[in-house]
Amino acid sequence: MRMQLQRRIEKLSAIFKPANARRFTLEEACRLMWRMDEAGFRRLAEGNGYRTFVAMFEMEDAAKQTAQST
Repeated sequence: MRMQLQRRIEKLSAIFKPANARRFTLEEACRLMWRMDEAGFRRLAEGNGYRTFVAMFEMEDAAKQTAQST
């Protein structure tokens, strides 16, 4: 599972890096994965340290939704 997540992060980096030629932090790469495929990222993050990002992204999304609804 960890290797699958690593491959997806590398694939995302390859997609976005040519456009702006800079390195991504792990958080940025995970956020890109979250935005592209939330359910897939949740599955990949089960049982490892990446689940911390799931909780963080859920809180950010909830805060954005609350801000947009007011």
